[in-house]
Order: sequence, then C-alpha cells, then structure tokens
Amino acid sequence: MGNNRYQAMTLVELILYLALFSVIILSMVQFFVFVSNKNVDARNRIELSRNVIFVREHFTQVERSITGFNDGSSVYDSDSGRVVFTTSNGDVSYTRSGGDIIYNRGTDITLTPDGVVVQKFRATKHVDTDSNTVGVTISITLGHSNVVGYTESFEFLVQDK
Repeated sequence: MGNNRYQAMTLVELILYLALFSVIILSMVQFFVFVSNKNVDARNRIELSRNVIFVREHFTQVERSITGFNDGSSVYDSDSGRVVFTTSNGDVSYTRSGGDIIYNRGTDITLTPDGVVVQKFRATKHVDTDSNTVGVTISITLGHSNVVGYTESFEFLVQDK
C-alpha cells in the first residue's frame, strides 16, 4: 500500500477545536452585548442631562416675567410641591405629577419627556422680616427610568423683582 498524502483529524481533535471556537465566539458575543448596554446607558444619561438643561433654561425664561408669588396656591417644602408665580400675563404654575413636571399657563404642558422621571420637585420660600415672600428656591431631582441609581439634581433661586 502507498503512502497516504491526506491526513485527517481525529474526532477528539475536531470536538476540541469546535469547543475552543465556541468559547471564543461566546466571549465576543458577551463583549458586544456589554458594549451595547453601556451605549444605551450613556445615551439615557445624555438624554437626562439634556433635559436638565432644558428645564433650567425654561425656568430662566419664565423668571424674567415674574412679578410675584402666589403663596395661596403654592405648596412649599414638599418633594411633590407646587409653585405658582404671578406674571404680567397671569399666573404660571409648576407641579410634580406622576413623575413629570407640569407647566401651566392656562394649559397643562409636560416639560419632561418619556423616560425621564422627576423624583423631587421642592419649592422653598424665602421671606423678609415682614413675612413677605421675596424668593423661592426650586430643587429638582431627575432620574431616568432605564438607568438605575443615576440622578441629576439642581436648584435655583427665583427672586421677586
């Protein structure tokens, strides 16, 4: 009989190579799933940061037209507070409702998009020596429904002019 020029793998070698290849492929899939999840988290955090900027800018715009505070309709020192400002065009209110900030100038408008959850909306009033309200500090904590344990908090002072 002649010399066999073709060499074949044994069944044991074939199974060993398939197992090694499977481990490598599984590791790659786990890595790509991990990276994908981190990208989704990063995207949600960026959305939350953008919403913080939007809410701050909104309050800055409204603050320019405030002429006073409506203490009778406001709920101070509560994490689900409500603050009502008097403007030259009528009252403007902000309320935490169902995890959203609701802005009302005659019609309810939700300031926070889906996925962003208002965890705290607290209004703290500042009074002068005659017990007149001269300012309100608004503290807001926002979180994202898809990112556990990540929140952004900010506060600002709205003063009577």
